Amino acid sequence: VVYVFAGLAKLNSDWLFAAQPLRIWLAARSDLPVVGAWLGDVRVAYAASWFGAVFDTSIIWFLLWRPTRKAAYALVVGFHVATWALFNIGMFPWIMIVAATLFFPADWPRHWLSRLGAFLSNPLKSGRLACRVQAAVTMEQPLRVLTGRTTSFLLISLGLYAAAQLA
Repeated sequence: VVYVFAGLAKLNSDWLFAAQPLRIWLAARSDLPVVGAWLGDVRVAYAASWFGAVFDTSIIWFLLWRPTRKAAYALVVGFHVATWALFNIGMFPWIMIVAATLFFPADWPRHWLSRLGAFLSNPLKSGRLACRVQAAVTMEQPLRVLTGRTTSFLLISLGLYAAAQLA
């Protein structure tokens, strides 16, 4: 219901043809590191306005259709994390991310918890992960013991954490 009404509200000339109010809101965030220079560009405001309108009017159909549900949910998460980072709208993005899980089968929490349990019950996999995490956190072992994927994951996680702190 939220996406339908948000999409309908965006189908007006101010939103689509004047990029208002995104033109003002995005320009106000042009002080952000990395993306700030783009946010002041009027073309970005127009693109964001049109993307927001198309997203809100169509995402519900992609969430309802099983073959596109996972990709649609990834878009929902990306969209709401971006709105959380750019606009001061409180808990709304997080509530919508959680609410969108209603489109998944009713047993999805059990399914993922059982997969997590199977992973943790495999001592080889979970033991290696635990050793790597402990080595990274305590710095008892040099970081070269971590695989390339783990090191990349840790660096990306730290970078996202730093970017969130700067926002």
